[in-house]
Amino acid sequence: MKILNINSYYFIRGGADRYFFELSELLSRHYNHVIPFCTEHSENYFTPYSSNFTECYDIMENGVKHIEKYVKNIIRMFYHKKSEYLMHKIIQSENPDIAHVHNIYHRIPFSIFKVLTQYNIPIVYTLHDYKLICPGHLLYTKGNACERCKLGHYYNAIFYKCQNASFFRSFLVMILAYYCKKAGIFDLIDCIVAPSKFAKNKVIGFGFSENKIVHIPHFIESEKYLPEFHPGVYALYIGRIEKNKGVETLIKAFKSINFPLKIAGNGHLKSFLEKFCIKEGINNVEFVGSVSFEQAKELYCGALCTIVPSEWYEVFGLTILESFACGKPVIASRIGGIPEIVEDEYNGFLFNPKDVQGLIEKLNILITNRKRAEEMGKNAYYVAKKHYSSNKHYESIRSLYASLLWRKGSLN
Repeated sequence: MKILNINSYYFIRGGADRYFFELSELLSRHYNHVIPFCTEHSENYFTPYSSNFTECYDIMENGVKHIEKYVKNIIRMFYHKKSEYLMHKIIQSENPDIAHVHNIYHRIPFSIFKVLTQYNIPIVYTLHDYKLICPGHLLYTKGNACERCKLGHYYNAIFYKCQNASFFRSFLVMILAYYCKKAGIFDLIDCIVAPSKFAKNKVIGFGFSENKIVHIPHFIESEKYLPEFHPGVYALYIGRIEKNKGVETLIKAFKSINFPLKIAGNGHLKSFLEKFCIKEGINNVEFVGSVSFEQAKELYCGALCTIVPSEWYEVFGLTILESFACGKPVIASRIGGIPEIVEDEYNGFLFNPKDVQGLIEKLNILITNRKRAEEMGKNAYYVAKKHYSSNKHYESIRSLYASLLWRKGSLN
């Protein structure tokens, strides 16, 4: 089977990109032919298909200084002739059976869906966030989970400046949301893959047909990890350092805890939080920056536990599975799809978002009872191997692809 795997970047910038690559590897291992379609970028990994990649642009990022380029980038949010030309070109040369789309918004225009439908190619769209139902893509505004745009009330995006706290950028994402709805862009998607039941129900609640959405959890290749059940000497956070990730709550908790915390990753809030730690005299928090896959595994194995203090409706949480695969329990917010993975008091603990005291209490249990931490770590590893295996995931994805191809009668 030939799969056109579509994503903004051809390097790992976040969880969506990691899944994009892991899915490509998984499909290829089972003798499928995977063709990537992404944007050009200086950090992209090598691929013989890079000549088919479209131009990189992002109106939501800083650095566009020339007004002409700025206007062109705005237009590209809705339509980009070169992206559509390249899509035609790669379809005609590779003749793919199916297209699997990940995060492309603001970088590759949704108008490529129209090109795919011209060739009767089924479109699968994996939810990595909530762009299909939320102009700002996170269902998160002003420090809280938000559903104000339900029933298509996208004008709330400009009232609350949901995109980068900017009125103009929020206006743009509002217009894009109305355009996609009016033009029926998302109606062209044949199937939406929801990694959690929570995400599936949330999208249905915003008006998408239940018949169009399937629940397929992400996976972890546990054989790539060597679990270390012995409790480590620090707590760990790995991920983007952003407001919606709850890292402020995490640091406030460690102000009252005499135990080390390592924070791996980058983000807009990193500089602010580093200064906050200095100002408040918080000396037990270490920012280690971005880490490679091998470095991440070392950090997991040396930790007592991993903490996921999210404040937004997490679609899934790949770092939870990574921690489990290393034999480490997870302390996480009771929000979004997280409770479907973290079973309270079995493979970790759950606490309410922003509840600093609740986080402190859960962490102190593991600090003072290392035997329990080890038992939870073993439970976590068992859950990762049994419920989130790559073989299980592949069978679900393969079955989905086959059903869509049979329905459209388009297997090449």
